[in-house]
Amino acid sequence: MHLREADARTRHAPHSTSVGFVFGALSAAVIPDPVLIAVLRQLGLTDTDARGTISRMRRLGWLIDDRSGEGPVVAHRLSPAALIRYRELEGTTPVPHWSGAFHGVVFDIDGTHPEFRDRFRRLAEHAGFGLLRPGVLIHPEDRWQPIAQGVGPAPEGSWYSYIRLVPRDEAEAAWMTARAWDLAGMADRYRAAIAEVTRTHDHIVDVIAEHDPWALLDVWHRMYGRVIVLRMDDPGLPEELLPADWPGAGFAPALRAVNATIAPQIQPYLQAEVSQWDETGDCVFAPTAWTKA
Repeated sequence: MHLREADARTRHAPHSTSVGFVFGALSAAVIPDPVLIAVLRQLGLTDTDARGTISRMRRLGWLIDDRSGEGPVVAHRLSPAALIRYRELEGTTPVPHWSGAFHGVVFDIDGTHPEFRDRFRRLAEHAGFGLLRPGVLIHPEDRWQPIAQGVGPAPEGSWYSYIRLVPRDEAEAAWMTARAWDLAGMADRYRAAIAEVTRTHDHIVDVIAEHDPWALLDVWHRMYGRVIVLRMDDPGLPEELLPADWPGAGFAPALRAVNATIAPQIQPYLQAEVSQWDETGDCVFAPTAWTKA
């Protein structure tokens, strides 16, 4: 089983990142289902894609149904795990110091259970695990629980288990890191992503002048779609395991500059607009854990 089967340069961000983007762009804590689908439609998703993405995120525990409203319409909020992950993708979560050990998962998944295999792969990618060798995933943090809780018991003929690996020295730790993650390629991608974010920041000034909030939201969303794949591939390694000239440290400040320029310009308009679509009044606007800097 390969963690990343497609070339990172040609892969696109999954639709689930668009859902997280909508919560952040609106500064919303709760969004009714029809409103969420309507905004996703504005961002280019078909109704089928939007509904399928919402259903999949509910099944994986990334979206939680909110029952605080009185109407019959289902409303959604991001789960605590999803909020943490989106915050990581934005680069606003401090990376803890390394304990000196890798946490890992060893597995052997029978090819006759493709649904379980694909769910296992998605959760491992989502948690940032690297493939040390076939059947062995590692990460410097203990991220075992999201996999154990998300995939459930292994079907007959398959198994997986938690392990802890302690490198003998810094050289072996560096070798394991280089084997599990392509840091050189990721560094090149970070330099390109920072340049992309900087160009977007320069471009949005012109879009703001046109007073078209939906066009500005589209520019913002497309930028996220291009750079977020890189953030998904970044395992969030501690400083001890990264090269001294690691360019990833410059990504979060560049992205924050774009967010700080766009958000004040369009959030009031977008909130007023979607409130008109919210027939039940269940939309709740409040800074989420993701949008709080």
